[in-house]
Amino acid sequence: MSFIRTILAASPLTASTLAASALALAASATMASAADPQTAAWGNVGGWQIRVDRTMGNGCFALQAYRDGTGVRLGFNMSRKIVYLLFGNPNWRSIEAGKLYRLDFVFDDTARYSGDLRGVQFGDYVFLDGDNLSYNFTRDFMQRSTLRISYRGAQISYLSLHNTYAALSEVIHCQQEMAGGGSQYRNTANPFSGASPGRVDPFSR
Repeated sequence: MSFIRTILAASPLTASTLAASALALAASATMASAADPQTAAWGNVGGWQIRVDRTMGNGCFALQAYRDGTGVRLGFNMSRKIVYLLFGNPNWRSIEAGKLYRLDFVFDDTARYSGDLRGVQFGDYVFLDGDNLSYNFTRDFMQRSTLRISYRGAQISYLSLHNTYAALSEVIHCQQEMAGGGSQYRNTANPFSGASPGRVDPFSR
């Protein structure tokens, strides 16, 4: 399974949830046509795919694959009543499942957050899982223009947040529809190696 296929399909929770959520979405242009029984397409907004995950209490989520290989998924886990963030990059092969990584997030070089994200194994890759995101973090993810992510003082990813407001607004709308009883889905380098700045896999050190 490809990296992007894996990250777009993974349920970012416990090992038991991951085992029960062996999803398979296609990458790039083929992602929207994936027919895995555990997820369903809701729509596309500004380059972000909006989907529903049955293994997370019919939680809606947005996902995006960036040119540098980084994949991002943010959405609702309605079974646990939380908002989660799952992301990774195929170069970050030094991330260890179960290990916590302290990351710094800076939106538009102004709003700053720090948090421990856990490595989660799924398929051939280990992703970074952030559970129970705060309201402020989620708001900034929607409203800001860029996100800089750093590990041990070194930047590991710099992401455009273009269209995130529209995308996550649609995720919220999707979740409201699901909560209202709607059952029809609409179709519409590795920093965790610990290496020094500039290396492909900073998490190797």
